[in-house]
Amino acid sequence: MALGYDVVLFGAMMSIALLMLLGGLATPSARDYLNRKPGLSRGYVALVLVSVVALPLVLGAVGTFPGSRGGVRSVGFAMLLVAGGLLAVAYGAGTARRWAAFRLRGDTPTGDVEAGPVSVTGLVECDEPPASPLFGTRAVAWEWTVEAKNRHGTNNEGRRAWSQARSGRDGVEFRVDDGSGPVAVDPTDASLDVAGETVEERDPGNPPGRAADVADLDIGGERFRFRESALTPGTEVTVLGEAAGDPPTVRGGDDPLVVSEGTRSGTLDRYALRAALAGGGGAVLLWVGLGWFAGLFGVPLPV
Repeated sequence: MALGYDVVLFGAMMSIALLMLLGGLATPSARDYLNRKPGLSRGYVALVLVSVVALPLVLGAVGTFPGSRGGVRSVGFAMLLVAGGLLAVAYGAGTARRWAAFRLRGDTPTGDVEAGPVSVTGLVECDEPPASPLFGTRAVAWEWTVEAKNRHGTNNEGRRAWSQARSGRDGVEFRVDDGSGPVAVDPTDASLDVAGETVEERDPGNPPGRAADVADLDIGGERFRFRESALTPGTEVTVLGEAAGDPPTVRGGDDPLVVSEGTRSGTLDRYALRAALAGGGGAVLLWVGLGWFAGLFGVPLPV
């Protein structure tokens, strides 16, 4: 009887958690977050969540469901490992694809850009950069998030957690010049990869800058944490996108525009490292999680 209760409770809790997570994926904040992560999409993450919740049911049909509360708890941990592994592998693959795109498109002089896929490196130029919405940095593109502390109350152990509640991005057209002549870049919906960010914690009634104008801050919580990354004029960047028009403007195409702070070689090294760490680490998590599942349910793991 105890086992039946545990299994029913486990299934009910996982179903509720799945519905909450799927609902969270539909929010603009989730969309903006995943747009910044190559290889991840709301559809893929939803598929991973549904598959991981269904996996214990499938294994339970061909094997034996764990017969103790500790075993049921272990199933939950194994699910986290498998989900984390699948997401990390996808992120690693997406990052590797972005690295390959940078490599294949070469390094076109900014003054020689023609219509089509392109990658350029140079300094950011803008005659009148506007102020970013949160901290007033003179910038050509920016991303920001707002996190709330204890937004949904404490958990059963009394812990207070931070959760992202709002996010956004924007910018103005700017130029990139490597000395051969400038090329215009439209950062609309760009994936920014810039070093450093400004972070401040504040009371809900004291938001910085124009935060209340760009975000609905009626989100609950005891404290707010504001984060903002900004791309400023004079920064060296490597840009990956599609050039169109006469004179050409580089913008996003089938894939989002990527604006990466740093030299071309530095950008390639950074993406190669991220791809290796995420892909390799994800594969390890996936293998350990599936092996744990196999042991818990008494199902042999194919080798």
